[in-house]
Amino acid sequence: MTPQEKRKELLSATLVKNLEKRHFEAYYCANKEEALAKALELIPDGASVGWGGVMSAVEIGLIDAI
Repeated sequence: MTPQEKRKELLSATLVKNLEKRHFEAYYCANKEEALAKALELIPDGASVGWGGVMSAVEIGLIDAI
């Protein structure tokens, strides 16, 4: 793990912790493959999904996967 990756992981852990204190569900994914897997895991079968112009969904391949 590079120093930049370690720094990002530590900062993300703090951010997730702070979001959870405010009653958000938050997850850290180290790369787009992990993010795609987590997003697909969180969407129940048969659910309707709204996009609202979320470019990160396009970037990780979520729209294509659904």
